[in-house]
Amino acid sequence: REINNKVRYLEAAATEIDPETNTISCISIECEGNVCETKDFEVNYDRLLFSVGAQTTTFGTPGVEEYCNYLKQVGDAQQIKNAIVNCFESAGLPNLTEDEIRKELTFVIVGAGP
Repeated sequence: REINNKVRYLEAAATEIDPETNTISCISIECEGNVCETKDFEVNYDRLLFSVGAQTTTFGTPGVEEYCNYLKQVGDAQQIKNAIVNCFESAGLPNLTEDEIRKELTFVIVGAGP
């Protein structure tokens, strides 16, 4: 983000703050599609400003981890749009039964924030 070139923006979870060395241990989640991995890193600071944020949760809903598309970033929205377009294209193929078309055009939304 280029709001202020003197400020560095990081989206991560702080796992430890060491005020003696002015160091924060962090973990971030990087996602590509439905595959996510975590990365550990440290940040040195002169002044520390922190704010709380929301964490994505599935609430134990069966199937969410395997089949959902999360919506936290612009790329996620584009992926969802592409998946929906693909479903409409599949539903338009010839020789599909009504049940097959209904299956292609059935969408479930889980969650939607606090």
